Formats: sequence, C-alpha cells, structure tokens
Amino acid sequence: MGRPERGRLERDHGGTNELGRRGGTNLSGTNLSWADLRGADLRGANLSDADLRGANLRPT
Repeated sequence: MGRPERGRLERDHGGTNELGRRGGTNLSGTNLSWADLRGADLRGANLSDADLRGANLRPT
C-alpha cells in the first residue's frame, strides 16, 4: 500500500541511453553528449532544434 512500482523511474536526469530507448521521451533541457547518444534509439523522442543546436550527430 503506497509503495512505488518496482523498477519504475520517476525522473531520469542522467544522460543515459535509456532516455533514448523509451519511446516518447522528452529530452528537452537534457544535457546529452555524443557518447550518451551512441546506440540510442531516439524514435518517438520529442527533440526541438534548440536541443540539438551545436550537437555533432553525424552518423558513424
């Protein structure tokens, strides 16, 4: 009673690949480095141009 769901993340402030793997995640305001995005699936993520300004996202 009143226990949070096991394994449930209330908020994810870290720059981890999990951010990208969860569909529909809003990454606005998140500080992500290129290393954090390697292998991440960002389909369905809500990214604004401002969030990506200056980011080097060229495919490898």
